[in-house]
Amino acid sequence: MAKLAYIQDIVLGCVLLGDLPLSTFYRVLGCPPGKRAEAPDPISHDLKNDGAVNHPEDEPLATPHQPSTPVPATIGSFRVTILADSNRDGKVDVTGNTDLAGKETWTAESGALFLANIVDTDQRCSSQITGSCASKLGDIFPKTSLPKSPRLDPELAAKKRNRKEKSDSEWLKVLSESDKATYNEYLKKLGEFWDAPKEVNDLRISECHDSSDNVLRNSIYLAPLRTVPNPGLSDSATGSITVFDETAASKVRLFYKAGGQWTFVTSNYTFQALDLKAGLELGIDARDVRRPGGWDGRVTVEFRVKDGEREAKDSVALRVAPVLTQHYGQSAEQLLTASGHPRLAGFVKDLGEMSSTAGLKKPLYIFENSECIFSSGLDIWSQDFFEPGYMSIPGPSGLVSIRIMIRSAQADRPAGRKVFQELRSNIVGALQTPGRGGTLDSLGNLETIPPYTYNGKSYAAGRTVMGSAGRKKPYMMAFLEAQETQAPIELDTSWLKVKHTDEFIQFLPV
Repeated sequence: MAKLAYIQDIVLGCVLLGDLPLSTFYRVLGCPPGKRAEAPDPISHDLKNDGAVNHPEDEPLATPHQPSTPVPATIGSFRVTILADSNRDGKVDVTGNTDLAGKETWTAESGALFLANIVDTDQRCSSQITGSCASKLGDIFPKTSLPKSPRLDPELAAKKRNRKEKSDSEWLKVLSESDKATYNEYLKKLGEFWDAPKEVNDLRISECHDSSDNVLRNSIYLAPLRTVPNPGLSDSATGSITVFDETAASKVRLFYKAGGQWTFVTSNYTFQALDLKAGLELGIDARDVRRPGGWDGRVTVEFRVKDGEREAKDSVALRVAPVLTQHYGQSAEQLLTASGHPRLAGFVKDLGEMSSTAGLKKPLYIFENSECIFSSGLDIWSQDFFEPGYMSIPGPSGLVSIRIMIRSAQADRPAGRKVFQELRSNIVGALQTPGRGGTLDSLGNLETIPPYTYNGKSYAAGRTVMGSAGRKKPYMMAFLEAQETQAPIELDTSWLKVKHTDEFIQFLPV
């Protein structure tokens, strides 16, 4: 496993980090301790690599185990079975029973995982982000209606036209409390109207990625589903695959493989007897990640077969893998930083030389941020406008992983758009959380404790740490909590001017 992390709160961005030495981590994802994946992990590849990733396209998503206790699906009992990798060993057992127990219920310890396929293969979306500090979006991005210009109440507008006072502030003093409230609400909506084009683009920039349509571009990110062969069906039998819950259905994609080709499965897709008899090879991915107050990543897939007057059904539960941040217990692979100010030239040059001397796998990556303005100055603080993370699930040859770049919850920080424009590829995705956060949402305020055990409780993926000030918490905290894995810790950082945790804590190996 590899990681992007930061070197303290200077002009730097991140460091690509290497192997996770912890068998306990795999228990979070359901992988047996000691069964370290030996296959290449896409997280360890170059950020901009668009070549082959860890599994060849023709490798089956489901690798049957040797028979143990067969699970027949015969016409006599008219039993149908759909399976996923519920025991998290990277395979779907269609001939035995290792994926049967508890498959209809998802828990932290068992139940199939799948990935949010938010990478950008061949920079299909990224290449259409242009303009000053990634401010313009091409036609490939979903269209969003802009609000109409607000209109002031006619009676109040007439009062304003006929006023004797020279300024708005003087006029407001003579208005009734009711008129003041009406006028202030109008000003608020007017401000929102003028800000809308920029804010809409900030929202739209994350809406184009590999799973934003129904085209499969990278099948390695499909989690496997299989139906048990049912040779006893008649030739008139038909079947369907559907997702419970309208919200969940809108967040996932299902595909069916036949003749070596993947086909998107619509809600009304009908499978024919020949395919049902042989058993279906299916794959699932997600269009989004777990969100606070929204979809929590859970999905139940139902398999239904009708043969004459008889009908049978079965289901399996899955959940999208959590987005995890990365920690200091991993070896550096690449540094990222920002340029844009003449005074940084020497620093960037020295950093590049240090990276080379250290023998890092990849050269220094430099954001050119000369047009990215934040807080009345150039935004050179790469550590603050994004945080690297990842998602992983067990696969037949080891972990299948996607690196995820997390934009800070600061909608008015344009540099955050750069992660969508520059860092995404067929192995790297990006996401953002809503909010116009202040300094607490700069991601220099986010640190990750390496995996540890305390009072008998194991934190196999480590724990995140964010600072707060009084009653004010970072918007990002809710997103971290929604992942339900790294148990965020909140620290009081009100005593610091910038209020960032990276100014006073760091974790080092001993």
